Amino acid sequence: MKTLIKIYSRYILSACLLLLFLAAANLIFLIGSILHYTTYYQGSLVLGNMNEIAGEIVQNPAENDGFPFLSEEGVQLAEKNQYCFAFILSPSGDVIWQWKMPEDFPSRFSPGDVSAFSKWYLHDYPVKTWRHGDYLLVCGQPRHSAWKYSIEFPETFMANLGSYLQYILAINLLLLASGLLVAGYRFYASLRPLAQGIDTLAGGNTVSLPEKGLTAGLCERLNQTSLILKEQKDALAQRDHARTEWISGVSHDIRTPLSMVMGYADSLSSDSSLSDGQRREADIIKQQSLVIKKLIEDLNLTSKLEYHMQPLRTEPFFLAPFLRSLTAAYLNEMPGDHYEIELHMPDNLENIYMDGDKALLNRAMNNLVGNSIRHNPQGCYITISAMLLNNHVCSVCIRDNGSGIPEQVIQSLEEKISAPDAGLHTAHPAPEKVHIMGLRIAKQIVLSHQGNFYFSTDRHGVFMELPVMEKTMAPVPSSSHENRSTQSTHMHKF
Repeated sequence: MKTLIKIYSRYILSACLLLLFLAAANLIFLIGSILHYTTYYQGSLVLGNMNEIAGEIVQNPAENDGFPFLSEEGVQLAEKNQYCFAFILSPSGDVIWQWKMPEDFPSRFSPGDVSAFSKWYLHDYPVKTWRHGDYLLVCGQPRHSAWKYSIEFPETFMANLGSYLQYILAINLLLLASGLLVAGYRFYASLRPLAQGIDTLAGGNTVSLPEKGLTAGLCERLNQTSLILKEQKDALAQRDHARTEWISGVSHDIRTPLSMVMGYADSLSSDSSLSDGQRREADIIKQQSLVIKKLIEDLNLTSKLEYHMQPLRTEPFFLAPFLRSLTAAYLNEMPGDHYEIELHMPDNLENIYMDGDKALLNRAMNNLVGNSIRHNPQGCYITISAMLLNNHVCSVCIRDNGSGIPEQVIQSLEEKISAPDAGLHTAHPAPEKVHIMGLRIAKQIVLSHQGNFYFSTDRHGVFMELPVMEKTMAPVPSSSHENRSTQSTHMHKF
C-alpha cells in the first residue's frame, strides 16, 4: 500500500509541476506582451463616471465670476464615486474652481504639470481628467487607492488579438500534450520492467527485476514472490517425482509376488484333491488378486496421466461402431438379469469420427459403466446416449437410475484430489474417505483428448464432450469400420 501511495503522490506532484509550468509560461508571455506594447497613458482612458460628473458643470455669469463650476449635484456625484477633491483649470492653467483641493496644491498648473499628472499622479494622488470645452475637469482619488500604469497597443495588435489568442491556446495545448507525453513515457518506462516481470512470472519462470526508480518497492516484492514461487515449485516437483518413483517402484516390486499368489491360487482352485470349500477360497484369492492387479494398473495409469507421461496412441475411428461395440460387450458380460443397458444414437452420428486413443477411451467408458454396476448391486437401468452438439463436438452421456454419485465424490473429483487424500483436504471435507480412482481416470482420459468432463445436475449421469470430425473432412482408415455390423439398431436392451 505504501508503494502505491508513493506512486500516486509522484503522479500528483508531476501534474502540479506541469500546471505550474504552464501558468508560469502564460504569465511570462502576458508580462512580455504588456511590456512590449505598453506606452504612455492616453486621455481617452478614463472612468465612465467622469463623463457623468462633467455633465454637471455649469456656467452662470452671476456665479464664480462667470467661470464654469461644478454644481451641487456634480459634487455629490463626485463624493459618491469616492473622489476626495476636484478642480477646474482654465485654458491658461489657472484653478478657476475647486472642491476640497489640498492646500499644498498650486493655484496654477503649467502644461507640463497637466501632462504629467494626467498620465501618472498629482502629488501621489491618482487623478482622472475630463475635457469640457476649453476647460479641464480634474478629480482626485485618495492616496494609495489606485495603481496607474498607462498602456497602449498598436491597432494592428488589437485587430489580430483573436488570432493571437488562438496561437496562445494552441501553444498551451502543445506544451500540455508534450508534458503529458513526457510524463506518461517516464511512467511507462518505470512500469515496463514490472509488466515484463509479471508476464515472465505468469509463464512459470523466475524474475529478477532492478529495484530502483518509481516502482522499486513493487519490483522488490515481485522478486521476493518469484523466489517463494520457485522454492514452492521445486518442492512440488521434488515431491511429485518422489511420489511417481514410489508408485513405480511399489508396482514393480509387488508384481512378482502377486503373480506367484495368482499362480498358486489358480493351481489350488483346479486341484481335485481339495474340497469344494477350499477350491472356492482359492478362487476368491485369485479374484481378489486380479482386483489388486487392476488397482495397481489404475494407480500407474492415473499417475502417468497426471504428469502427462502417458503417450496417446491416436488413430482415426468412427464413433458409432465404437459405442455399439462397447454396448455389445456389456450385453454379453452383464452379471445378472437385473441390469439393463440401452444405446441411443442418432443417424447423423454414423459419419462422425474422432482421432483418439481407442484403448484409453474404452477404458474411460468401461470405468463409468462398471461404476454403475458395481455401486448398484440391487440392479439398475443404464443408458449410453450420444448427441452431436456441432460439427466439431460430440457429447456422450452415461447415466443410470441407481443410487447416484455421492456428493463427496463429485467434490473430490472437481477439486482435483487424488484418491488417497479424498475427503481430507477439501474446502468442504467429506465425512469419510471416498474412492474415485475410476472416475478420476475417466476424467483424465477425456481431458487428455482436449474434451470436457462434467456431471449431470441430478448426480445420475456423466457427460463427456469429445472433439470429432465429419467423414468428408479427413480420410479414415478402413480398420475404423470394425464392429459396424455388431449392432444395427439404435437401442439395445438386455
